[in-house]
Parts: sequence; structure tokens; C-alpha cells
Amino acid sequence: MAIDTRTETPKVSVGDYLRNNIREYGLLLALVVIMLLFQFLTNGVLFRPVNITNLVLQNSFIVIMALGMLLIIVAGHIDLSVGSIVAFIG
Repeated sequence: MAIDTRTETPKVSVGDYLRNNIREYGLLLALVVIMLLFQFLTNGVLFRPVNITNLVLQNSFIVIMALGMLLIIVAGHIDLSVGSIVAFIG
């Protein structure tokens, strides 16, 4: 005869999940709220393709440096000298 070793996992609601993980999702929630606020305040201009293209073009050098820093940080070699280079270039 086999012994039943299954344990019941408690059911967790969405509200409980968000409440328990507010530190992880707080900044994401704040970003979504800010984006929706600006979308509303600008009468729908924020998410237009022309505006998204303009934002990407204006911030392209920062994105390139951020991707390079991401590789360095993931490898475990933290380098803080990029901030001074960005200040010198920008």
C-alpha cells in the first residue's frame, strides 16, 4: 500500500500575490501609472509611432552605453567610469 505524501498548496489570490510582492512590482506599477497619466494629459500623443521614434533617436547613445554597462555588470565587473564619460559627451 502506498503512502500519500502530497501536500495541498494554498490558493493565493491576485491581491495577496501583489501585496506580498509589492517591492518587486512597485516600480513597474509606478512606471505604468506615469505612462498612462502622460498619455491622458497629452491627448494620446505619447504612444504615437512618431513620438516613440523621436524618443528612441534622442536617447540612442544612452541606450548603447547602458547595454554595454549591462554586459559589464552581468559579468561581475562593475565599472562606474561610464558616468563621467556620459557627462563629458552629453
